[in-house]
This record gives sequence, C-alpha cells and structure tokens, in this order.
Amino acid sequence: MTEALQSLLADVEASAPFAWHRGRTVSRAEFLTDVEHLASRLPASTHVINVCRQRYAFIVAFVAAVLRGQVSLLSHDGTLRTMEQLRRRYPGVYEATDDPALAAENRAVYVDACGANGSTARYPPPMPLDRVLAVTFTSGTTGEPTPHEKTLRALRGCARLYVGELRLPADGGSVVATVPPQHMYGFEAATLVPLTTRIVVHSGHPLYPHDVRVALREVPQPRVLVTTPIHLRALVGAGEDLPTTDVIICAAAPLARSLAAEAEARFAARVMEVYGCTEAGLVATRRTTEGDLWTLPAGVSMTIDGERASIESKHAGRVPLQDSIERVSAREFRLLGRGADLVNIAGKRASLAGLDAILMEIDGVLDAGVFLSESERDEREPRLSAVVVAPTLTASDVKRELRNRIDAAFIPRDVYVVATLPRDRTGKLKRAALVEIARERRAARHEA
Repeated sequence: MTEALQSLLADVEASAPFAWHRGRTVSRAEFLTDVEHLASRLPASTHVINVCRQRYAFIVAFVAAVLRGQVSLLSHDGTLRTMEQLRRRYPGVYEATDDPALAAENRAVYVDACGANGSTARYPPPMPLDRVLAVTFTSGTTGEPTPHEKTLRALRGCARLYVGELRLPADGGSVVATVPPQHMYGFEAATLVPLTTRIVVHSGHPLYPHDVRVALREVPQPRVLVTTPIHLRALVGAGEDLPTTDVIICAAAPLARSLAAEAEARFAARVMEVYGCTEAGLVATRRTTEGDLWTLPAGVSMTIDGERASIESKHAGRVPLQDSIERVSAREFRLLGRGADLVNIAGKRASLAGLDAILMEIDGVLDAGVFLSESERDEREPRLSAVVVAPTLTASDVKRELRNRIDAAFIPRDVYVVATLPRDRTGKLKRAALVEIARERRAARHEA
C-alpha cells in the first residue's frame, strides 16, 4: 500500500470481534455485511447527516457512506435549528438515523444494524489520504455551524495519537463511551480507534451510572472508558462497585484533580485528560493526578506568537488555537483558558473554567458554573456569579469555602444553589443558560 492510498479499517482477520451489540459480539465480517446492506439502500447524494445515537449503528452508517463516496456531517447539536441550517448549506442532504419514529417523520434512512449473518463482505478498498470523509462543526460567533473537513489522513492521524499517547491496548481490549459519536472527541476515541485497531467498541451510549457499569462489565478487559468530568463524577459518586478499567479518558470540561484521584482508586485505572478542538482533534494529554502541565504528542509542534498559539502536525496541518497558553518547554505547556473565558477584575486575571474546577473541589459541590455578568449598578463593572449544585450547602457556605481558595476579587457576588445544571449531552454548559437561571432567581427574590 502506498502513502497516497490507505484503508479506513485496520487490516485484521474477518473473524476478529468488532463490537459488543445487543448482548453479543459482532465480528468484523458481520459488521462489514451490515455496512454493505446499508450502503445498497442509501440514496444518491453527496452528504449525509448521521444522527444515530447507538454507536454501532453510527459506525455502520459512517462506513456505508464512505463506500458510497458520501461525506458524513457530524453535528452534536441536534436541534431543529441546526438541522435546518445544515439542510440549507448542503442541498440534497439526507439523514441516517437508528430511531424508527424519526426516520418515518423526516423520511430519513433507517439504520437497523443488527450484526448480520454472513461472511462474504469485503473490506473497503484503499482510498486517497486526502479524501474528505467527514465534516465536523463548531458554533461560530453568529451561531451558524462552522464546518471543518476531515480527510482520511486527518482521521487516521487522530486515531494514532489516541492509541500512542494514551497507551491504549491497540491489540485487544474494548472501549465504552458516554460521549455522543457526533462529537469530535467521541468520534475520535470511540469510532476511529475501533475502526483502525483491534479494540472492540460497545454499541450503546450509556449515560447513567448503572448503565455505564453494566456496559463495562459486558465487554472484555483491558477496558477503556471515554467520558466527561460530569459523567465521571456521577459514576464515582453513585457509591457502587466499579469494574476494573485500564484507562479512563476525560475531555470536554476541566477535570478536578481530586475527582481524578478518586476515579483512579475506584477503577484501578489511569485517568488521562485530552485537550483538543474540533479543528485539530487531539492536541495534548496529561495524567491529571500528576500535575497541571499538558504534553504535546510526538510529531505535533506548537508556535506562540504574542498571545496567540497554533499547533502543526503532518495529519492536521497548522491550526490556530483559541486558548491562552503558557509555554513551559518544547513539549509542555500550561493552559490558561480560552480568550472569552479569561476575566480581568481589579487588575487580576483568572479563567472561568479554572474557577469552575476550584468550585468543584469543595466538598458537597456536585456541579458548578461560574459566569461573567454585568453589575446592576454599573454596566462597565465586571461581575462574577456562580450557579452550583450543592444539596447540603448554602450560598454562604460556598462563598466561605471559596475565600480560603481564591483571591477575593474572584469571589462570586451571587451564588445560586440549584438542583441541576442544564448541561448538554457532552457535559458542556452554555453561559446563556446560567444567565437565565440567575435572571429567574433575581426576579423571584424581588417578587418575594
């Protein structure tokens, strides 16, 4: 095979296991048969929106689209508004779904991937490394999804970084993920890695602690759990026996060191954080319990020009980063925060994400979000507020604990204790949602 042509799938025997699906192991031959069956039913088009929730169905639809020469549009924001934006941008696009009701309602292609019997399916042929297989999206300042094309070279490069930098068991083992497959992080770690290695993927999309434990027990060791800090906190806090897991990968939000340490003890695992972005995929990694420095993978370089940083690699090219970074050595750096995430108060600077992490370290705080609002007295005066989930604490308790941990300039003036925070499927929390909670609480306080 030449450098210009490569396969999407690992070259392993057809009888090798590929997925754990509906209570049984699905071989690579059965997987490829499902792919061919679906590919024969796909309509003629250049693009498909893959909205499958079950991971096995998602992967079948993704590879079937590759066979048909189609590009998969991957947006983890499944709102009607976003779907309409994609339909306008890509005329003739269709949807692939594993929800029969959604398929009937939207006239989408129904992906009923079930591990078909048969062993006649062939591996997809090699293809050019610069062929675009997927488009991932970030939300721009206008709210319109910003597309980023992903070539075979980029996707295979991302998978290699996960396996190499996180020391995943590429010759066996299994992966369970709580992250949607449409999210770049979930796509890399729990779709590309199984496709390009011998790692078996669990078909489901478990979210609740019981479901995650069941999924982990169903698959063979060594196990890899791909998750987010909010899901990991719920899992550790459930107080039940947890299956031994070789590696836990966390991304999408800051991970408190205390939570990482507890997870390592409970799972007998290494907890590894991934820093990345939709544009580049995995950028750096760290073992959270060992410190706050991030390490660049071999083959990835970083350039800092003033306050702007960019990374460059063979598979992703040069990608500007949106975060403020403090370089420590050629391969190590400290993440200070995203430009919009940094706040200046009384001549001092802090990261909102960093403040979130400090709040989460307080005993009794289960979830938290700090945001910058505006003073009711002076619109030019910065004002921090916080919304926390802390069933056993009051707002005063939270402020008292913070005074022992952070500079007084960054103590939130208002702390709102709530039952839950409106996080999305990846654990992200939008500032607008926090502002709305604060607005409702202030209005209720004035009416009382």
